[in-house]
Amino acid sequence: MKNKYNVLIAILLFLISLIIIYFFLSPKDVKPTITYSNDNITLKVGEVKKIEPTITNLDNYILEWSSSNNNVIEVNNGLIKAKSSGKAIITVKIKNFDVSLSINITVSDIDIKEIKFDINNIELVEDDIYDLKYTILPSNATNRNITVDISNKDVISYNNYQVKALSKGESIITIKSYNGLSDSCTVIVKEKIIPVTDIKIDKDNYILYIGDSVTLNPIVVPDNATNKEIIYRSSNYNIVTINNKVIKGIKEGVATITLKSNNDITKEIKVTVKKKPVNLNVASINLGAYHCGTSSTSCKATPENFANLFKNYKVNIVGMQESEPESKTKKIPKLSGLTNYFYVRPASSNTIISNYKFISKNEYKLPSCGEKRVLQRVVIMVNDVKISFYNSHFSYQSACRDKHFKAVADILKKDSNPSIMLGDLNINDDTYFKKYFKSIGFEIAAYDSSSNNLHKHPTYCNAIYVKGNNHIIIKSGMHIETFGKYTDHNMTFASLDVS
Repeated sequence: MKNKYNVLIAILLFLISLIIIYFFLSPKDVKPTITYSNDNITLKVGEVKKIEPTITNLDNYILEWSSSNNNVIEVNNGLIKAKSSGKAIITVKIKNFDVSLSINITVSDIDIKEIKFDINNIELVEDDIYDLKYTILPSNATNRNITVDISNKDVISYNNYQVKALSKGESIITIKSYNGLSDSCTVIVKEKIIPVTDIKIDKDNYILYIGDSVTLNPIVVPDNATNKEIIYRSSNYNIVTINNKVIKGIKEGVATITLKSNNDITKEIKVTVKKKPVNLNVASINLGAYHCGTSSTSCKATPENFANLFKNYKVNIVGMQESEPESKTKKIPKLSGLTNYFYVRPASSNTIISNYKFISKNEYKLPSCGEKRVLQRVVIMVNDVKISFYNSHFSYQSACRDKHFKAVADILKKDSNPSIMLGDLNINDDTYFKKYFKSIGFEIAAYDSSSNNLHKHPTYCNAIYVKGNNHIIIKSGMHIETFGKYTDHNMTFASLDVS
């Protein structure tokens, strides 16, 4: 019995021990813990780290994660990612337990290790645009703030990788990082070459007299051409010289002045050099006034009066019509100083007088038309130029005019000399001049412009026509009232330059 009792006691004590162990060692009475090896963690922007805390006194659990600043640190199931520089606190908590852990996270930037231009020397031309880029290493550097400095902002500008060339010169672009790294690029800007496209000149043909000069005023196109310099050359410096835009005639002849730009744009100017002109004063008169016929109420026509006219107007050569009587006509040249004179058929009543030596003489009979008429021609030398001088007294009959004027025009056409045509044309307008003379190069130098004559209106009876052939220039021409009211026997006068 005693042994049986002891067994029961032992069983009872065992049960009591189990109860005591259950109450004292039961999990309901043990609090879990959460720990991590590092309370302060430093990361670089973009870095990712897995945090695995240690949990004690708990087998099954759920962890809850949070970040105090999601802009700095992002956390997901213990995986933290550094997003930007700054500080944040990561908190991890065991769900359903008042147990948590805080970890201080510091995120710093990824430093720039190197900054460099893609090219360090550039040559540009004014107005050029160039994309100049630079590289930051490492490529994941976070603080990429760069300052840009231009040493000469008059030469270039720089904006968002773009360089613009402003003016000729040199400038240095320097880039610098926040942490003191830098690189530079030298930019040389050359002047923009704007080529010459044209050279404008006032004239491309000049006539100069020996010793005379003229200043050229060429205009370079465009106005903003880079090099506006013009080089001047003469094809013959013995004839024409050129110096500082001034061309000068040296001796008779023709030369070409060439203007040339630096890019071979050229202009040519033809220069003809002649001897300085000699004044030739021409007169045409009708000496019918000697007769003092019914057309005049007062007549003062005398050799002395004509000689005085020639002196006053310094007449060199004169054509006379109705130069009768010859005894009076011959007095005129001696009285006026025209001592070297020549008569052509005084019986025809036409006379040419000149103080220039006659080289040759001709007489042409005009077609018969009831009146005998002739055309006189003498060739004189003036300033080394041969001049043909024609004189005639045309028919009064209108039926003869076309025949006579056509015949004269046919003769004049064949004459290559500069020519002077005058005479008593017996016409009242310029119809025949236009028809027969103007068409072959003649100009009107003078005509009877007075209404104080037999015809009572201006006429071309006493006219002077000139074909200059670039050797004779008409300076002036006039009709001169002479000897008596209502007489048509007056004088026309022309002052000419011969060169």
